[in-house]
Amino acid sequence: MDFVSRYADVYAVTTEPLAETRALLDQVKAATLEQGRKDIAFWRDSNFILAATDEEAQQRAERIAADIRTTTGGVAVQTQSVGQARALSAVDRAEWHDRALYTGINRAGGRGGIPFVGSPKTAADAVLDYYDLGIETFSIGVPLVSEEDDRLATELLEHIRNGVKDRASKHHAA
Repeated sequence: MDFVSRYADVYAVTTEPLAETRALLDQVKAATLEQGRKDIAFWRDSNFILAATDEEAQQRAERIAADIRTTTGGVAVQTQSVGQARALSAVDRAEWHDRALYTGINRAGGRGGIPFVGSPKTAADAVLDYYDLGIETFSIGVPLVSEEDDRLATELLEHIRNGVKDRASKHHAA
């Protein structure tokens, strides 16, 4: 945290539930303020499993987890990363967190961040929950293997953009 608070302009946040993310952002902001710095930005890598409805997306995610479990034998990934270790603690607690975080893929032995799972609207609302915490930059990872995937990803981005615009207009009106 010392290095971050002294030198970083952007802090990359691992995939964790909202409560843990809020606590981490508060810790980073406090450490940065102690160094006499006021501004630090936050970035979050985000992966998605989308479908037309939440139920279809959840079924898709569970199929992916089952496929991974078959391939890996259900052996979870071991990590040396502090951020990934924090994220994996969410895996140990529950399969679903907050609006749309699904840890089943990680439980099955999958690698990578915990994905948002749902319809484009639900997934966008979940991203906006993190935006409301102060994360303003997101990497968006959506597999585009079909025209439907492309349509869902486009819809996701539209919902996120509209949500950010809505929040900005409310902020300026206040």
